[in-house]
Amino acid sequence: MWFKNQEHKYLYVKLLDQAKVKTGEREYMAALYVLAVLPKPVDKYVSLRQVSFDNLFKAAKPWSSSEKALAKLAAALFNSTYWKATIHEIFYSLDADNCLVALEALKMRYQRC
Repeated sequence: MWFKNQEHKYLYVKLLDQAKVKTGEREYMAALYVLAVLPKPVDKYVSLRQVSFDNLFKAAKPWSSSEKALAKLAAALFNSTYWKATIHEIFYSLDADNCLVALEALKMRYQRC
Protein backbone atom coordinates (compact mmCIF):
# COMPACT_ATOMS: atom_id res chain seq x y z
CA MET A 1 0.00 0.00 0.00
CA TRP A 2 1.32 3.42 -0.98
CA PHE A 3 1.20 6.35 1.46
CA LYS A 4 1.84 9.99 0.60
CA ASN A 5 3.94 10.38 3.76
CA GLN A 6 4.32 9.03 7.30
CA GLU A 7 1.57 11.31 8.62
CA HIS A 8 -0.85 9.82 6.09
CA LYS A 9 0.05 6.30 7.23
CA TYR A 10 -0.19 7.22 10.93
CA LEU A 11 -3.60 8.87 10.59
CA TYR A 12 -4.93 6.00 8.47
CA VAL A 13 -4.04 3.47 11.17
CA LYS A 14 -5.52 5.78 13.82
CA LEU A 15 -8.79 6.17 11.91
CA LEU A 16 -9.07 2.41 11.34
CA ASP A 17 -8.72 1.87 15.08
CA GLN A 18 -11.08 4.73 15.94
CA ALA A 19 -13.82 3.30 13.68
CA LYS A 20 -13.04 -0.28 14.74
CA VAL A 21 -12.80 -1.39 11.12
CA LYS A 22 -12.42 -5.11 10.59
CA THR A 23 -10.14 -6.72 8.02
CA GLY A 24 -11.92 -6.99 4.70
CA GLU A 25 -14.26 -4.02 5.17
CA ARG A 26 -13.06 -2.45 1.96
CA GLU A 27 -15.53 0.45 1.91
CA TYR A 28 -14.36 1.65 5.33
CA MET A 29 -10.69 1.04 4.60
CA ALA A 30 -10.74 2.91 1.28
CA ALA A 31 -12.72 5.86 2.63
CA LEU A 32 -10.50 6.25 5.69
CA TYR A 33 -7.37 5.92 3.56
CA VAL A 34 -8.51 8.93 1.52
CA LEU A 35 -9.64 10.95 4.54
CA ALA A 36 -6.29 10.32 6.24
CA VAL A 37 -4.43 12.22 3.52
CA LEU A 38 -6.40 15.42 4.12
CA PRO A 39 -4.54 18.09 6.13
CA LYS A 40 -7.68 18.72 8.19
CA PRO A 41 -8.99 17.39 11.53
CA VAL A 42 -11.02 14.62 9.88
CA ASP A 43 -10.76 12.34 12.91
CA LYS A 44 -13.61 14.24 14.58
CA TYR A 45 -15.96 12.97 11.84
CA VAL A 46 -15.01 9.32 12.40
CA SER A 47 -16.50 7.34 15.24
CA LEU A 48 -17.27 3.74 16.08
CA ARG A 49 -18.51 2.11 12.85
CA GLN A 50 -19.48 5.48 11.39
CA VAL A 51 -18.24 8.40 9.29
CA SER A 52 -20.27 11.61 9.49
CA PHE A 53 -19.97 12.76 5.89
CA ASP A 54 -22.83 15.25 6.25
CA ASN A 55 -20.89 17.16 8.91
CA LEU A 56 -17.62 16.71 7.04
CA PHE A 57 -19.08 18.32 3.92
CA LYS A 58 -20.40 21.25 5.94
CA ALA A 59 -16.92 21.83 7.34
CA ALA A 60 -15.37 21.39 3.89
CA LYS A 61 -17.07 24.40 2.29
CA PRO A 62 -13.94 26.63 2.56
CA TRP A 63 -11.50 23.84 1.64
CA SER A 64 -9.57 23.72 -1.62
CA SER A 65 -11.13 22.03 -4.64
CA SER A 66 -8.65 19.16 -4.29
CA GLU A 67 -9.54 18.60 -0.62
CA LYS A 68 -13.27 18.67 -1.43
CA ALA A 69 -12.71 16.20 -4.27
CA LEU A 70 -10.93 13.80 -1.95
CA ALA A 71 -13.70 14.10 0.66
CA LYS A 72 -16.26 13.38 -2.06
CA LEU A 73 -14.24 10.37 -3.21
CA ALA A 74 -14.10 9.03 0.35
CA ALA A 75 -17.88 9.30 0.66
CA ALA A 76 -18.47 7.61 -2.70
CA LEU A 77 -16.10 4.78 -1.81
CA PHE A 78 -17.89 4.35 1.49
CA ASN A 79 -21.42 4.31 0.02
CA SER A 80 -21.77 4.85 -3.72
CA THR A 81 -25.53 4.46 -3.57
CA TYR A 82 -25.93 7.49 -1.33
CA TRP A 83 -22.86 9.59 -2.24
CA LYS A 84 -22.39 10.08 -5.96
CA ALA A 85 -19.21 11.26 -7.68
CA THR A 86 -18.01 11.38 -11.25
CA ILE A 87 -14.51 10.67 -12.44
CA HIS A 88 -14.19 14.26 -13.61
CA GLU A 89 -15.31 15.69 -10.26
CA ILE A 90 -12.65 13.68 -8.45
CA PHE A 91 -9.62 13.76 -10.73
CA TYR A 92 -9.91 17.21 -12.31
CA SER A 93 -8.27 19.12 -9.44
CA LEU A 94 -5.90 16.51 -7.98
CA ASP A 95 -2.14 16.92 -8.06
CA ALA A 96 0.09 13.92 -8.83
CA ASP A 97 0.37 12.63 -5.24
CA ASN A 98 -3.35 12.97 -4.51
CA CYS A 99 -4.10 11.28 -7.82
CA LEU A 100 -2.02 8.32 -6.61
CA VAL A 101 -3.99 8.34 -3.35
CA ALA A 102 -7.27 8.28 -5.29
CA LEU A 103 -6.10 5.42 -7.50
CA GLU A 104 -4.83 3.44 -4.52
CA ALA A 105 -8.18 3.93 -2.78
CA LEU A 106 -10.05 2.68 -5.85
CA LYS A 107 -7.88 -0.43 -5.85
CA MET A 108 -8.52 -0.94 -2.14
CA ARG A 109 -12.26 -0.70 -2.61
CA TYR A 110 -12.78 -2.62 -5.84
CA GLN A 111 -9.82 -4.91 -6.60
CA ARG A 112 -10.70 -8.51 -5.78
CA CYS A 113 -7.33 -10.18 -6.21
